[in-house]
Order: sequence, then structure tokens, then C-alpha cells
Amino acid sequence: MKRAFLSMVLLSSTHSVSLASSCPLPAMIDFCVTGAADIERLRELAERPGWTKDASTDRVDRPIPRSGSFTATSPDGFAFAVFYQDYGSFASVTCTFEVMSSIGALGGTTACGAQEAETFETDLKTAVTGEISKQTSDFGNGFMIRGESMWMRAVVSAGGGITSAWTDSHALKR
Repeated sequence: MKRAFLSMVLLSSTHSVSLASSCPLPAMIDFCVTGAADIERLRELAERPGWTKDASTDRVDRPIPRSGSFTATSPDGFAFAVFYQDYGSFASVTCTFEVMSSIGALGGTTACGAQEAETFETDLKTAVTGEISKQTSDFGNGFMIRGESMWMRAVVSAGGGITSAWTDSHALKR
């Protein structure tokens, strides 16, 4: 009995240690922030080696204006849902970290430490051009990026477990 209990404790502690490093923020920078409101770029990013893309509701074949969505999963198992509207000269994209799909694929919760949150903010500043402002509350951090012909909001929930992380990007196309 003691041996079984000890085995369960060791297994659960090993499992929780591996999950503690499962932070989706680097993948969010790599996909959502890098792609921003460029729908074609997001498609390309989702088709890179190691990534998987479910494009069953992607409306590439429809005339403009069009709207659609697709999901992309990073090599680490983090799933993102992309919802877009393309009006020809203007595009709007919401890229959301899919917590439930990711937890199912990873077999547990997602978690980010203080260092990973700091790195996210630093990476965000280097990944985009424009003025960045930050708003902090008990619920998390919100970032507003204003560029010459684009703007983006990036929101990340507070605490160790990521329950919400998304970007909302809009751009005038030239």
C-alpha cells in the first residue's frame, strides 16, 4: 500500500513539474503576434513544419468581403483559433489561445511563471512596430499596440494558469 501511494505521489509530482513549463505565450508571439491581421501570413505560419492546421471553415475561395476561421496547433500542442474578416482594403483578425483543446492535448493545465510573462512583454515589444501601452489589473495584462496602419490588442490572464490569451488585430491593407 505504501509503495503504491509513493508511486502515485512520484508520478503526480513528475507530471506537474512537466506541466509547469507548458506556457503558451512563446507560441502566441510566434503565431498570433507575428501574423497579426495578415490572414495570408497566418495561413503560412500555420502550415510550417510541425504545425497542424484545420481549415474546414477557412473561406479562401469566397469573394471579398469574406469571413472565416481555422485552427492551428503548435508543435508543443498549443491550439489557436483564428477568426477573420477580409474586406479587401481592411482586415480584422482575432487569434485566441484555445485553453480546453490545449489542455486535452497536453494532458493537464497550462502555466506561465513571472519570468515567462516578462519574456512575453519583451518579445511583444520586439515583434511589433508602433507605440505600446500596457494596462494591468487583477485579471491580467492588456497591451495596446498602435502602428502606422494597424492596431492590436493582446490580452493575457493573470496568475499561473493561463485561462485566457488572445490578440485582436486590425490593419489597413495597401
